[in-house]
Amino acid sequence: MTKYLLKTACLVLVSVISFAQTKDEKKYIEKAALVQAEIWGSNDKAFEVTTVPEKYKNESAVVIARLVEVSNSTNRKFKMVTIFGGSVRQYQYFTTLRERILIKDKSALEEFSTLNYKKLADNTVKISLYKLVNTSTTFIGAKILKSNGKIIEINPSEEEVLTKNKSDDKEGKIAIPDLQVGDILDYYIHIQEVVEGNKDPIGPHGYFLADDHPILNYHVRYILDNKSGAEVMNLNGAAQMTQSTNEDDDTVLEFTEKDLPKINNTLWTSTTRQVPYHIIRYGFPGPYLLARAGEIKHGPFTANYRSKLKMYLVSLSGQVDKSVRGKMEDYYGGKKKLKEMPADSIVNYLYNYYRWQQYGAFSNMDVSRARNIKTMNWYTVGVSIFETLRAYDIKSDLIIVGNRNSVPLNDAFGVYNFNLIIRVNEDGKFKWICFNNFFQDAGSLAGIYEGEKALIQSRENGGMFARYTGDTTAFTLPISKSGENIYTENLKVNFSKENMQLISINRTCNATGNMKQNDQMKLMLAEDVEAEFAALINKKAATEKLAEYRREKDRASEIQAALDKERLKQKDYFKDEIKDQFDQEPKELISYKINNTGLSLSQPFEYTTSFTMNDFVKKAGNNFIFDVGRLMGTYKRTEGKDTLRTMDVYMPCARQINYQFSITIPEGYNVKGIAELNKKEENDIASFVSTAKQNGNTVNITVNRTYNNNFEPAANWTKLLKVMNAAADFTNMKLLLEKK
Repeated sequence: MTKYLLKTACLVLVSVISFAQTKDEKKYIEKAALVQAEIWGSNDKAFEVTTVPEKYKNESAVVIARLVEVSNSTNRKFKMVTIFGGSVRQYQYFTTLRERILIKDKSALEEFSTLNYKKLADNTVKISLYKLVNTSTTFIGAKILKSNGKIIEINPSEEEVLTKNKSDDKEGKIAIPDLQVGDILDYYIHIQEVVEGNKDPIGPHGYFLADDHPILNYHVRYILDNKSGAEVMNLNGAAQMTQSTNEDDDTVLEFTEKDLPKINNTLWTSTTRQVPYHIIRYGFPGPYLLARAGEIKHGPFTANYRSKLKMYLVSLSGQVDKSVRGKMEDYYGGKKKLKEMPADSIVNYLYNYYRWQQYGAFSNMDVSRARNIKTMNWYTVGVSIFETLRAYDIKSDLIIVGNRNSVPLNDAFGVYNFNLIIRVNEDGKFKWICFNNFFQDAGSLAGIYEGEKALIQSRENGGMFARYTGDTTAFTLPISKSGENIYTENLKVNFSKENMQLISINRTCNATGNMKQNDQMKLMLAEDVEAEFAALINKKAATEKLAEYRREKDRASEIQAALDKERLKQKDYFKDEIKDQFDQEPKELISYKINNTGLSLSQPFEYTTSFTMNDFVKKAGNNFIFDVGRLMGTYKRTEGKDTLRTMDVYMPCARQINYQFSITIPEGYNVKGIAELNKKEENDIASFVSTAKQNGNTVNITVNRTYNNNFEPAANWTKLLKVMNAAADFTNMKLLLEKK
């Protein structure tokens, strides 16, 4: 081909692509106009209201009306899915969310001034002469009602900014111009989905009858094709959704709630256990939906999904990889030595092996710390460890349990509501193996399971392929004591000689039990986590193996470059941790180091940072006022409406939080206010104690905050508040450095 012909071909190709994009965009705009006309043209009286009750005058925002409408339909499409052709079923789903909100302060203005949405997702599968469509398209609209009656309609095409703009993946956001306090924002998000061949159910969708803002009118309506079915539950006192049939023989499920107050005191709540809500899963009959065509099946569903779980566990028991036994024998020096090992050693090896395997290397280029928040596949890993322990005659039980932050076992809405853990029972000592995250100690029970009702899933035979009994033994999981979950900070504070208003802090943080995992996830690099897991079972770290990838040298270099780039971000992770604690960034982060990863059995997680801070010291003539209480972090008093609470308190765990401050007073200054730092507030469920004394030119302060339980009934909220407010008051304490 000559250069001229090649250039002409390229121009033609560009023209075709440009035309296609213009055609697609035109089609989108036409659809958007139809959607907008239908939604704005509806005669829903709830979206004509412009006033709110006087009792909500002090709220940040009030949701005047909220509507969620969902519908689906199906038809058959001819497709060349085989040499002879054939047809596949095409499923269509339509979802509309519309809200009308009165903006009453700057906080709400900031919250609602931008709308984010997924404009297009195209996962269509194309094979040879046919394709299976899988698309999702979103349309958005908004208008502002001014207090003088003026209506400003937003044109999304003018205000839209595409944050992602690929042919098959578009994300957008629109800013709401001229939105002000006192305005009413009326907006909608409408989603159209088309799926061919795949009839996995949609959901579950949860609708809580309470929110961050009061809701005057809340209407949810599902219009379901008579070829589809749904599973529905109403929980925590919510009234059952009404069911009817429309003129097209569709099933209509709906509810309307009015004047719903906002949730107060969202701190330490388990909304799925206390707030009334509806939950629904719908779709066309298949293996993942209990309801048949035209059927609305009401819960509870625990027995149904327990049966499915049992079948799944049976299938997994026949797929256990036995090669781990050989690896464990090599690790301990042969079969004979392995038989001499105590049960704890075998349990620890198995746990470390599977979390190393599940954490994975970096061949997929996922080198970010996002790996740290993932969970292990508790079904696969749980059955694998359970079956391996049986092979070595180590007594253990498979335990089915719910999550304290999710529904209890009796309200399960799917197999995913069941978590699997292992209890090892040797010589009367229980040892727990949990798979909820990669940083859980082997041997300790995760805080999210403590105190939960659990079931023992008994294996009834001794063969290779498991059979599990239908009967289970129910019991309550234990709760750790506060002394098992301790977080301690040691701070050494010095004042700059050149600038008394600049302090340097050398801070060491140490965490045990259920108190260490959050910081491990936030601060540890994936590269270091994988290397530690590998070392625990005498394997090479992924970074060591990179050097051996001779045949894939370019790929290895690419992975190493990504790891090096991620390591540069660790300093920012430590800065973010300091900012979270003190509500301001350090002026300078001088050094940071993880002293102990805490990944070995029962080891603490410990790290040290050295940094400088401004704004802790204020000049007052020749003297200085030091905000010493802020060394403990920032806490706000709970006052007003927030002192009232109707929901029970679900804390992460019983725990102790300790601070030790060593403050060197500069020469030429006396310090005053030490006696006022001695505080004490305690009762039977919690305590706050601080003590302070001076030794030469050093002021030593010790602070202890203890919560004795991981759960408190709402009636005990006032007791907790006394301790929490004592801590908040301490953060306002000051020392006076008086010039001699």
